[in-house]
Amino acid sequence: MSPISMHTAPRGRRAPTVRVLAFLACVVSAWAMTACAAAPTASDTDQTPSTNRGIVSGTLEVTANPADRVLTLRNTTGADVGYLVVERDMITVALFPPCGQRCPILAPGASVTVPYTAIAGYTPQAREARVLWWSYRRNADGTRSAQGATQTTSITL
Repeated sequence: MSPISMHTAPRGRRAPTVRVLAFLACVVSAWAMTACAAAPTASDTDQTPSTNRGIVSGTLEVTANPADRVLTLRNTTGADVGYLVVERDMITVALFPPCGQRCPILAPGASVTVPYTAIAGYTPQAREARVLWWSYRRNADGTRSAQGATQTTSITL
């Protein structure tokens, strides 16, 4: 075997391994720099004032008080919500929003008490109600537009 072929063969086998490792090191370094640059810092997240008044979840809480015969609705979202309370068997409302422009609205963090007698379709025999609710977005002209799906919460009376 000639000295050239002996010297070339071992290097030929190791060279791709070194190249692959060097390439992987470059890829990992580039990824790490990108990930670190994109990660938010405390100063990025703490500088923007919050308008959600401490509201961090996103639902309309519904509780029943059978002794007083009232429901309490509390908006724990960051948006205005519209709502409609109906007796369970009256849930066939198909319009969205179901009460048009006359829907009651709850601001973020606000709550309201709804007497059982104000529940659409309520009778003294009713044992369950449905609360339909949806969120609104504020338009540039100050009006509201319903957005997203209508949510439904069931509550035992």
